[in-house]
Amino acid sequence: MAHHDSVRNALRTLIRGAPGLKALVVDRDTAATLGLVEPYSQLMSEEVCHVEVLVAQPAGARQLLHLHAIVLVRPTEQNVALLCAELAAPRFRDYQLCFANVLRRLAVEQLAEADVHERVVSLRESFLDFLPLRKSLVSLGDPLGSLDRAVDGVLALMVMRRRIPQVRYDRNSAACRNLAERLAVKFDQESSLFQDGTSDAMNAGTGIVGSRAPLLLILDRVEDPVTPLLNQWTYEAMIHELLGIQNNTVSLKGSMDVKDEFEQVVLDAESDEFFARNMFSNFGDLGANLKELVDNFSSQRPDAQGHVRDLDDMLRLVEELPEFRRSSSNVTKHVLLTSELSRRVDSGSLLRVSQLEQDLACRESEAEHRKQVLQICSAPGIALKDKVRVVLLFALRYEQSPTCNLSELKIALQRAAAGSASEDVAFVDLVAGIRRYAGAAKRHGDVFSNRSFLAKAATSMRRGIHGIENIYTQHEPLLAQTLDDLLRARLSYETYPVIYEGSGGALHASGAFSGASAQTLGSARGAALSGPPPRADAHTDRVVPRDIVVMMVGGCCYEEYRTVSGINGVAGAVMVESGHTASAAQVARSLQAHVVLASSHVLNSSMFLEQVRRVAQQ
Repeated sequence: MAHHDSVRNALRTLIRGAPGLKALVVDRDTAATLGLVEPYSQLMSEEVCHVEVLVAQPAGARQLLHLHAIVLVRPTEQNVALLCAELAAPRFRDYQLCFANVLRRLAVEQLAEADVHERVVSLRESFLDFLPLRKSLVSLGDPLGSLDRAVDGVLALMVMRRRIPQVRYDRNSAACRNLAERLAVKFDQESSLFQDGTSDAMNAGTGIVGSRAPLLLILDRVEDPVTPLLNQWTYEAMIHELLGIQNNTVSLKGSMDVKDEFEQVVLDAESDEFFARNMFSNFGDLGANLKELVDNFSSQRPDAQGHVRDLDDMLRLVEELPEFRRSSSNVTKHVLLTSELSRRVDSGSLLRVSQLEQDLACRESEAEHRKQVLQICSAPGIALKDKVRVVLLFALRYEQSPTCNLSELKIALQRAAAGSASEDVAFVDLVAGIRRYAGAAKRHGDVFSNRSFLAKAATSMRRGIHGIENIYTQHEPLLAQTLDDLLRARLSYETYPVIYEGSGGALHASGAFSGASAQTLGSARGAALSGPPPRADAHTDRVVPRDIVVMMVGGCCYEEYRTVSGINGVAGAVMVESGHTASAAQVARSLQAHVVLASSHVLNSSMFLEQVRRVAQQ
């Protein structure tokens, strides 16, 4: 069952457990989770007639004694304190308390002491401490990447899956190591929350055994700084790059030709068939599919005069036929989104910028690339941020080249930045910052192992909407290769050691130990890291997990979600038929394996640049 469905079912069970008219009390985090899985109309059908955020109430706050309160919040100290104050002066008839993660014993005692009026009728834990953005994509809604928040969110995600995972992590990353250690302790401490039960299945063709024992693989964004620096050309990723997606919602406020009713639009693959079918479509195919949809509608309307040739014609149709907006709101939404994307592509010369980005990511040609980067830096009509991104890609690609001198490129950027806002000028300093964040010394893999497919792509492009070429993104994230290696049982145990064996409850180190507390884990850290890595022969070389959760520390990208979807067999998600995604998908299909991508948040290039700047300044 998808996480989206699991969370929805848990919420409905909670709500249906209270009789009569109900009030739902949430915090900022659980409100976001609720908004992703349950429309307000559904809440009303369950007799929820009042929803509020848990805050400190003023003296004499309005009493709502006719309502049964269902409280769904994270078990933070602040929330517990607010609930204690609420129970001391209760406003509702009674309270069902539900916490989205493990509630400390001290908090239980504090709540019991505060409930002097005996209004609490139940107290439970329901592990809803994450955001189910898509069927195989989970966010923690934490752009700052707090370690504590990551531990809580991953624990909730794994409890929802009902089995304790084996834990592997990127040995080169201190952030991955810290998270893996904390989770190993947490899984031991909370083992009673999980259930056992595994079985294996063999692929007769390869001899690879697919194990139902789940795997949590912890990776670091630092290993692949290229993916979040690239322009995107598939629908969902493109929207996030150019407009931004926040909890599946896109703001079109300030965009041209947008009525008030469409200033905030929702991208929900569960209820929006067009989005579900086209979220991984390249921009050219998207235009052709949207044109076909609009043509089908306009052909049924005698007052829809003329042919729909391009986005301007679609916008005219939407504007002139109010009935179209009312009866086809999803179609109207996608016409407006696609029109705004097209406008930004044209105004920012993004086709030209993206071709150089792809070439920098996939091909080695230093002298040619230097010339092209300088041309981009001096070109009018290209945003400073986009110029910075191509320089950063060049700096990463040729960092170890003896002829790589960035002085000329920095000067070109400084000239381009003249007269720009101060916050934009600050991005120029990231030329040095990107290497401190994710330079060759910080990475153990070869993120530039891909080769250019642009020539092949150019011959296969066709026109969708008049005047807009279909653009195929041939770059594959490093995650594709990592998962391909994992599913083919060749992911190095030296580079990605096992720190926790899952249901066995053991922490892997040179001297393995189990049942560790936070204190003992801290004291054992030196031994765990300085000792030899777990030997590959300690594991069955041909056994791979069928239930995989990838936790990307530092943020993931929608391009990486497309990779995971392709491996999971989602139609249209595999862009490079000869690439690692297609290879991994073949094995995953034979083993019936499934991958879920989780992270603190979903990045676009602007968010990533800000993240690099923040880390580089530390």
